[in-house]
Order: sequence, then structure tokens, then C-alpha cells
Amino acid sequence: MENKFPPIISFIGPSGSGKTTVIVNLVKTMKEYKIATTKFIHHKGITIDVEGKDTNRFRKAGSPYTISFTPSETVLLIKKEKRDKFSIIPEILNLNENVLPKVDFIFSEGPKDLPKSIPVIICSNNERDLQEYFTMVQNKNKILAISGVVSSHIEIWNNYPVFNANNANDLKKLVNIIIDSSSK
Repeated sequence: MENKFPPIISFIGPSGSGKTTVIVNLVKTMKEYKIATTKFIHHKGITIDVEGKDTNRFRKAGSPYTISFTPSETVLLIKKEKRDKFSIIPEILNLNENVLPKVDFIFSEGPKDLPKSIPVIICSNNERDLQEYFTMVQNKNKILAISGVVSSHIEIWNNYPVFNANNANDLKKLVNIIIDSSSK
């Protein structure tokens, strides 16, 4: 993919709605692409990249770059094997204006204040939460799809497809939607 700035897809929804699972499964499925992941952490006192937590799961899934945001800091985690402390400096100094090495997509989990026009995948536990997040973004962001926990009991909602990220066929369809949306 030859975009000056990689396409950003935002995954929004309440805590526990399946956002991390959807992103992890997409990163695992889209191995031929370099996918940077960002995680907006809204809790104070959080330690970055704790074993089993979201950023750690993104990296274990194969994302070479993960950006984490807390109320007081931003951390770029770069996955490299056998790297010494100083070998990262040239890579960081040579980053272009988008603050990332060349990537094909950026999957962003959890921004509360979503910029206008960033496409979204809404993840939800139930239809009530789904309606809340839909109302929040419907007039300013392109909704690509719906996924998360809610996919276990609905397949379509308000004319939007609902994808189960644990189902291989649904995951392939979701990948195609993401790729198609980035070429427009």
C-alpha cells in the first residue's frame, strides 16, 4: 500500500465489548500487512505492556508497533528481537511526520474524543450500548461495521453488518471491508 499516511480505523465501544479481541484477531489474520496499533488508556497509574493486557496482546499477535496513551504520557512500543538499547535511536530519528515507521494500517482502540472522518468499527456488549455509540459517531464518522460481544446474538443492526471476530468467515469479510475502505 502506498499511502503517504496510513489509513486509521478506530475501534470504539465500552469496556469489555470485544475491541481488543477484534483487533488481535485482525492483526493475526492480516499478516501480510504491517499494522500499528494504538491503545488509549483512560485510567491513571497504568503500567504499559503488562503481560496479558491489551498492548501486550497486540504485540504478541504480531503488531510491530503499538502506541499507548495515558492521561500523562504516550509510549511507542516497537517489537524487535535481539535489539540493543542504542539501535532504536536511528529508527526513531528517521520517523517521518506520522511518528511511525512505514505501516499499512493503524488500528486505534478506545479514543473517547474521535476526530471527524476517522472510520470506525463499533464494538458492543448489547444493543443498548450499540445505539449509544452509533448515536455518538453517526454524523461525523464512517461506520464500517459492528463487532464485539454483540455479534454472538445479532448478525445485522440498522443495515450495518455485524461480524464475529472469532469466526474465520466473518473475519475475512471484515478484513475485506477494511481493505476496501482504505482504497477509497
